Amino acid sequence: MRHINFIPAELRPKHEIPGNLIPAGLFLVLLFNVVGSVVSNIISTQSVKSALVKIEAENTDITNKIDSFAGAKKRLKLDEAIGSMKVVLDKKNYWSAIFREMSALIPEGVWLTGFSDLSNNTNTKTKEEVLLIKGEAVSQEIIAQFLIALEKSTHFSKVQIKYSEKESNISPTRYKFEFSIPIKATTNGGLI
Repeated sequence: MRHINFIPAELRPKHEIPGNLIPAGLFLVLLFNVVGSVVSNIISTQSVKSALVKIEAENTDITNKIDSFAGAKKRLKLDEAIGSMKVVLDKKNYWSAIFREMSALIPEGVWLTGFSDLSNNTNTKTKEEVLLIKGEAVSQEIIAQFLIALEKSTHFSKVQIKYSEKESNISPTRYKFEFSIPIKATTNGGLI
């Protein structure tokens, strides 16, 4: 399609672009591109900075949680170690008290020749501590006195005689004996 212009050429307005405006226009286009790029980079940099700040905050939070977990784990191990040490010390004090009381109960004419802890071999369901005592005495009556004294003690109950027999061909006369002694538990479930 062709356009027809009815205005004579002399009367038409002239649109001549001065020669110095073309470079100025190009400069402005270039300037707008540069400014737009710089503004875009600034906006991009700010969003990257805010993302980095957010990541750093998350990293600090994770680090604090890890440190807290590690501290709790160390505290737990320390508590376990202290608990184990307490059990060992309580057990040591426990046996010390038992032997101290037993030495006070031994009558004259009785001497002990051996001890064994039977706890691992018997009564594993009840976790009862059982002590095996071996000894010798000058008479059966003294062995009976020792048995009665052990049953009256605060640490022992239900003393059982495994055997009591006269040793042959020994002068003066001696009797060997062996007792199995369950150890009383305390009211709080532990042992005395």
